[in-house]
Amino acid sequence: MPTPQTTKPKPQPNPAPATTLNAVDWQAPWLADWRATARPILEATASGDSLHVALNASPGPVRFVAADALPSGTPYEAFIAQTKQVPTRENLHDALNALAWLQYPQTKAMLNRLQGQEIAERGIGGTRGKLRDAITVFDENGAVLWGERAAHIARALAERRWLNALHDPRASWLNGGLRISLFGHALLEKLAAPRLNITAHVIALRIARPCTAPERDCVLAAALRAKFEAQASSEGIFPGRFFVPLPVLGVPGWHPSNAEPVFYAQADVFRLP
Repeated sequence: MPTPQTTKPKPQPNPAPATTLNAVDWQAPWLADWRATARPILEATASGDSLHVALNASPGPVRFVAADALPSGTPYEAFIAQTKQVPTRENLHDALNALAWLQYPQTKAMLNRLQGQEIAERGIGGTRGKLRDAITVFDENGAVLWGERAAHIARALAERRWLNALHDPRASWLNGGLRISLFGHALLEKLAAPRLNITAHVIALRIARPCTAPERDCVLAAALRAKFEAQASSEGIFPGRFFVPLPVLGVPGWHPSNAEPVFYAQADVFRLP
């Protein structure tokens, strides 16, 4: 393992947060998977269409409606499960959530079905419970680690061996042998104004070959369903080792300074075990 240098990289100024999809820097490397999905929405809203009109022009398992379509006292997740309509406010958070429905339609629909079933069986209550907690965390802040060595890298992340997970296999990260797909809309929103300490909740899936976005969606939906159902039937307490942490700007190529080992020596970002 390389010996970390002692000179820390200079801090980068934080950009002003974006407030609309059109204000997001779509050339950011972590948005490469999302550009094709976002393009027609960006073009339509730039031409004056409302967010709902722009979103509903794309096919998907749900329709997008104004936030006031959600009846008072009706749980958000249950409303979507029952009506196949997603209440959407005119803000970046909800716009990114809607975009996730277009990017990962099978996965989002599966997560919503599980949420709706839990609410129907158990009600709202004072807490979500461990299954709805796990779903909510992934839906808001999740990411997927893909690759034949994904389990090995995930283990290094769980053990906070940052150089082993990110720096040492840098070539695999850069040539596509390892890759991260962002999922959570709150995670995407935070990355509209990137900071070093933004950390994703990651699950690892072993997949040895490149695949299309619809294939990734199908694989992810099936894998997550199995993981969440196992979580629901287990006696363990969420989250345990369900997710592993990843400060996302540590992904090789996602920050201009992370080619050097010293980048991962920033203990306030890359925490020790």
